[in-house]
Amino acid sequence: LAQVQRKQIVEQRALGGELNERMPEFEGLIAAGNRGAEASEKWIEKESFEVEVKSLKEMWDDTNVLVDVRGDNLNEAKAKLDTFVVAYSNLISWIGGAEEKVKDFENVRVTPR
Repeated sequence: LAQVQRKQIVEQRALGGELNERMPEFEGLIAAGNRGAEASEKWIEKESFEVEVKSLKEMWDDTNVLVDVRGDNLNEAKAKLDTFVVAYSNLISWIGGAEEKVKDFENVRVTPR
């Protein structure tokens, strides 16, 4: 379980890094789309450019939000897993002690009077 979580955290960081690396490319594309819309002589083409640029920006923003939410969820899951591991270790230790006590009880013999 922890290995799967570590793998997902690594993938999450890589995806976030890739989004950051592509930010200039995205911003350049949005700027080019806006320039294209401004330069369009025909109203229909201008409107189409604006719609496409807006759609692209919404997709980019949505992707960034999803990556952020996934990152938050992974961090929360890691914290819970860490808490579980500590509690598990404590309980296993206690159970081991309880088993030893039970074994000692098995050696006790009761004789009738």
